[in-house]
Amino acid sequence: MPVYNYNKLRGLIREHFGTLDNYADYIGISYTSLQDRLNSRLPFKQDEIEKSIKGLKINPKDIDIIFFAK
Repeated sequence: MPVYNYNKLRGLIREHFGTLDNYADYIGISYTSLQDRLNSRLPFKQDEIEKSIKGLKINPKDIDIIFFAK
């Protein structure tokens, strides 16, 4: 599995949700599952990305640099 750089995503999570736990609850996964995704052990699912776009107020043109940066 490819390793992605989620630094921008982590910054947006802190800005909009305060904690990783709050963000995990919002997208409907456990904190542990979120950590697995942020450490590239599991991929983000499409519905999780869609919820993130809404909750983090991500411009759709920025999806690649936030979720798929290597």
